[in-house]
Amino acid sequence: MSVTGDNSTGMANMHNGEPINDNRYVFPLQLHHNGRTGGIHTYFTESAQARVEWKMKLDEALGLRKVVQESNKV
Repeated sequence: MSVTGDNSTGMANMHNGEPINDNRYVFPLQLHHNGRTGGIHTYFTESAQARVEWKMKLDEALGLRKVVQESNKV
């Protein structure tokens, strides 16, 4: 797995699940994906505050998705 994050948002570059040559990223954020190619994806942030911000945005996106799904029910 190779993921390149946007450093302006506090995400670290990843390669094969390991941070690329940067020791300041010590706050992990693990996402569990239950899809066909699911698994645990670990991202590292520069600070606990950045990790909390990512979690809040993810929770907001999940809430919005749930509202849209419920509004599309027959």
